[in-house]
Amino acid sequence: MSLLLGLDIGTSGGRCLRYRRDDPVGCELDPRQAWDALVNATREALSTADAREVAGIGVTSQRTGVVFVDEDGRELYAGPNADGRAVSEGLAFERDHGDRIYRVAGRLPVMLYLPARLAWFRANRPQDSRRVRWALSFSDWAIFRLTGAAGTEPTQAAEMLVYDLASGAWSDELCRLFEVPSHLLPTILGPGAPTGWLSSAAADELGLPAGLPTVAGGSDTQAAAIAAGVTGPGQAAVVAGSTMLCQQPVAEPVIDQDRRLWTSPFPSGGFVLEAHCGEAGAALDWMANLLGETHEWMDKSAAVSEPGAGGLCFLDPAPSRVGDFPLMRTAGLLFPAPVLALGRTREDVARATIEGIAFGAAAGLEWTSEVGGPIYDVAATGGVARSRTFVRVLASALGRPVRAASETNGSALGAAILASVGSGVHGDVAQAAGAMADRGERVDPDESWIDPTTTAYATWHERVRLLDENTLRVSHMIGPR
Repeated sequence: MSLLLGLDIGTSGGRCLRYRRDDPVGCELDPRQAWDALVNATREALSTADAREVAGIGVTSQRTGVVFVDEDGRELYAGPNADGRAVSEGLAFERDHGDRIYRVAGRLPVMLYLPARLAWFRANRPQDSRRVRWALSFSDWAIFRLTGAAGTEPTQAAEMLVYDLASGAWSDELCRLFEVPSHLLPTILGPGAPTGWLSSAAADELGLPAGLPTVAGGSDTQAAAIAAGVTGPGQAAVVAGSTMLCQQPVAEPVIDQDRRLWTSPFPSGGFVLEAHCGEAGAALDWMANLLGETHEWMDKSAAVSEPGAGGLCFLDPAPSRVGDFPLMRTAGLLFPAPVLALGRTREDVARATIEGIAFGAAAGLEWTSEVGGPIYDVAATGGVARSRTFVRVLASALGRPVRAASETNGSALGAAILASVGSGVHGDVAQAAGAMADRGERVDPDESWIDPTTTAYATWHERVRLLDENTLRVSHMIGPR
């Protein structure tokens, strides 16, 4: 029997990761603490297994995180996706080149990515900026620490915003526009190909044999989709973690003419359309804390409240266009339920919260299917998918069954699936996913919920539309003239 190790550096891994905050919008990862967390997690996983049976390691991580490393392997900067200090640099790039960036790289806003962060780093830490040798994603940095090799794969390469979707290579054009030297970028390898082999020093720390193939498991959301058995066209995944994305694989790199969706490479081949649907787990946490209750209480209480929650609407989770990123749009201020909940029960508030998240997912799938074609199989994964009420509401809104993943850490399972390819256990990613994916539990629409849920979803849609129109009107009033 072969064992496969999947490591995940996530956004909400509070038990494992600590961010250092230098100002209200800036934060950085502590590399030493992050490394210790990976070591401890590995040793904990091996406490009930024989390390000699491990055949390979896969590493996945949050997206848009960037680590700058010098020639000696020292970390100069480790900025997670929550580091907002490059906003002004990103806005300038987007103003000058936004349309071209979106058509080549398939994503915006620029402020999240390597070019804006590198420009900020040069302006604010000029001496350190001259020492940068590698610009790596978080997962690629972890593999660099494990093996000494600098490499990446397509899903994380796309997160650098200097990747050409059509050619599958670094874009000379975008590197030139952004002044990103190509020698800072790691080699792009195929999905499942080992970046390197576990070094003796790292092996001693982790308690593993040296020489194990170590594989880039890619971006965490794509890894989670693969783990849920979503591998090709006609399928879709709702990845409902702290934030929520809807993903629909497509054969070709289609660019949404309405600029609503990201287009990204996909680990099993082809590409994936992505709708960003705002906060999911973070919104559920917020409301549960406000009520002084647990997620389990929210789930059970929402199930006994009537569909439509007596007219309450929770509007924060909703798909947003690439030029209207959720964190920019809401700033955490659009939680209307406490105001609208006068005269309603706490159970109705729980129902409205979970319905709002499910409706955001349903709307995201509407967007992806408009561009990517019909969907015949939907899987829900991530922490919020543990709520069967959420999955039942989603199934009722869609009018079709939804598979609810059983594995709570789908991203790590996806990384292990990629590791199985790099270690030779499986021949390719699709084959590995077929053998290892978590198909989960089928959740059917609730017949008694379908009609009132359809009505509530239509009401939610209209309120989100009006909210977005008012937000856009206000932004035009206060924005530059």
